[in-house]
This record gives sequence, structure tokens and C-alpha cells, in this order.
Amino acid sequence: MKFNFSSYSKMAIYLSGLLMVLMVTIGHKFEDDEVLQQDVVQYYSYVPATFIYGDLSMAYARTSPFWQDKIWGHMTQEGAYVQKYTMGLAIMYTPFFFAGHATAYLCGALADGYSWPYELWIQIGSIVYLFLGLLILRKLLLCYFSDQVTAITLLTLVLCTNLFYYSVGQGPMPHVYVFSLLSLFLYLTFRFHKTPTWILAFSLALTGGMIFLIRPNHFLVWMIPILYDLNRAKLQWWRRHWQKILVWPLGVLLVVTPQLIYWYHFTGEWVFYSYGEEGFFFDQPVFFKAWFGFRKGWLIYTPVMTLALAGMFRIHRITKEWVLPFAIFFIASTYVIVSWWCWWYGGSFGLRPFIDLFPVLSFGLASLLTTVYPKIRLFYSVLSLIAIFGVLNAFQTWQYTKGIIHYDSMTAAAYKATFGKISYPENYEELIKNPNYDKAVKGEGR
Repeated sequence: MKFNFSSYSKMAIYLSGLLMVLMVTIGHKFEDDEVLQQDVVQYYSYVPATFIYGDLSMAYARTSPFWQDKIWGHMTQEGAYVQKYTMGLAIMYTPFFFAGHATAYLCGALADGYSWPYELWIQIGSIVYLFLGLLILRKLLLCYFSDQVTAITLLTLVLCTNLFYYSVGQGPMPHVYVFSLLSLFLYLTFRFHKTPTWILAFSLALTGGMIFLIRPNHFLVWMIPILYDLNRAKLQWWRRHWQKILVWPLGVLLVVTPQLIYWYHFTGEWVFYSYGEEGFFFDQPVFFKAWFGFRKGWLIYTPVMTLALAGMFRIHRITKEWVLPFAIFFIASTYVIVSWWCWWYGGSFGLRPFIDLFPVLSFGLASLLTTVYPKIRLFYSVLSLIAIFGVLNAFQTWQYTKGIIHYDSMTAAAYKATFGKISYPENYEELIKNPNYDKAVKGEGR
């Protein structure tokens, strides 16, 4: 039997999608009320408030204990809730909300926006968006790398990093959505600079606007199309096509207008900072803790990305047009991520904001694999290392779901004591160290 080698990367995506659907089905999180919870409740609450209750002030949430863990937000003097998070994810959830709504009617479940059909479809939606993002990223990677390298890169991102947990375990969190949108943004950037049409310019604007509406700190993505293939000859290209660039701010404004109207209606301000005293400490970035600290260190809990970082120094051998935009975007985004008051980002597996940057880092991983591919022994050594990281990621994901890896209080001693273990050590409470959120929000003891 002969295999079609050109299909390896597609097979990788299909197998990843199938595995995740099986994990969701087996996990039954949607039946245990474990999908619409914590931050996701805030992201999602716009949707039932709009389409079921017809009340974006969410006044109905004051009438029953049922809503105590369903609606969070700032209470205005008029008694309305103003959500902490922007509505970007709510827009992305909406098609799957309607699928859940139809399923609730067909199955006789409560059509209240929060019963199991809604949870099931919102979880499925996360996998669908990931699947689409991987297909788009594959299409871009194949412009520079072989199908085999692309397949290994995509499988590594899905199975060897916390992208897996944030697709299946907590899929409705923002990260898989930003991952997929950034993949599309990169592909549209590539297409626009090859063929600068009005449609591509507008598509790029809408995609960048949606990324911004989901996570406003990602306004930095606009560095990428601006810096792409920047040189003297490119300046002439910009002079010829400057009119199309005007579409970008207009497209972004179009996407964020519903949010601006929402804020103005309930607060009287067109731009409302809904995070209260939470903010950034740009004079106190914690690069080392964020990358190597045992509480949440990115490279401690996602060590396979060390290979991607190493490969970032090889990108110029494959393609020069992405070097400057990727370098500037990654450095600037990292600086913003590690300057947030809660640099460990609450309860999470690993430092989850870096998942958003994986489409960029995929080029680093693919570049490294391309470099070692002709050297058979070295190539298989790298593949063996990736496989080890994959097993470690799967096991530590399981440990996290069981609480063996603590959601926000790990230390070096706790990591050492729990490494490879299937149960808590007897002195576990003595090994972990709870962060002081009250001090951190003031910039103390971060």
C-alpha cells in the first residue's frame, strides 16, 4: 500500500481533530457543568443576554441564586452589569450557541443558555476553530516548508504543548480562538503583500479587528503586515498601495463598534476600562519568572517550545520577509505578557498567553526541522526529543486535571516532588506557595 506523501500534514490535522472530539466525548465535561465556568462565563454571558433574555444590562441576573456564578461584572449606579471582558469571544461563540439552542429544543433540555447542549456545542466550537486554524496555518507553512516538516510542526503544536489542554480541557478560553485568527492573519498578510487587492485588505482589517476585540493587548499584530518584507523596494510598493492601508483602521473600527456602543450605553464613556485596578507594570517585567519560574514558567511546562525558539534564529535561511515582523512582534508581545500584574494569569496549565503566539513560533519549529532534516541521526534525535516532550505534556496535563500540578502555587520543590507521580506527596501543602493577589495587583511581590 502506497501513501500519498503530500497528504501527511492534512492527516496530522484530521487525526488531531478526531482525537480532540473523542476526548470531549469521553470527558463529558459538558454534562458536569465544567465548560461555562470561571472566565468563560463572562465571555459568554453577552450571548444569552442578547438572544434569550433580550437584556444586555443583565438585570435578570439579580433575581435568583442560579445566576450567582453565571454573571460577573461591574455594577453601575443604575443597577446594570458591565462585563469585565470585551465581546469578541461572544461573537465567535454565537454560531455554536444557536446549535446548542436548537439541540436544547429538540432534546427537551432547558433552553436557558446554560444547559448541557449549550456547553457541548461551545466546546465543539473550540475544536472547530482550532481545526480551521490548523488548516490555514498548514496552507501558509507549505509555502515555505515540506509537507513532512509541516505535519510534524502541526502535530507538535497540538500534542506537545498546552494548546491541547486549551482546546479540550478549557477550549472556550480565548487562546485557541486567537491562535486560529492569528494563523488567518498571517496568511492574509502573505496574500495581501503578493496580491494587494481591496478584498484582502478588508479581510485583513476584519481579522485584526477581531483579534483586538478578543484580547485588546494584541493590537501589536499590526506590526506584522507593516513590517513584512520591509526594505527600500518595499517603500515604493507602499507608495503605490497606500489607499488600501486606510481600510485597516476602518475595518477595525467596524468590528469594535458594537463594543463601543455597549460601553457608551451603560457607562456614558465610549472607551471604558473594565479591569478596575488591574493593569500592567511595564517598569517591572518578569521575564525570567514567566519563562523559567516553577509557578507557571512557559518553558518549564511547555519545554518543546525551546526548539521553536532555537529555530527562530534559522528563519532567515528559509525566508527573510518574516524575520523582522516576527522578531519585533514576539519581543513586544512577550514584554506585554510578562508586565501584566498577574503574570501567572490565575489558575492555568502553564503560561497560557503564549499559546496565542504559536502561529509565529511554528515558523521557528519548522525552520529547525528543515535544518536538521538532511542529517538523519540528528533529525531522528530531534523527533525523539519531541516525542518525549509529547509524553511529558500528556502526563502533566493529566496531573493538572487531577490537581497534582497546582493551578497557581507550584514551586521548584513541589515540581520535583510531583514529577512523574500519580498522587500527591504527603507534605504537598508545605511544598506549594500561594501567590498574594492583593499585593500583586499593586505591583508588590510579583
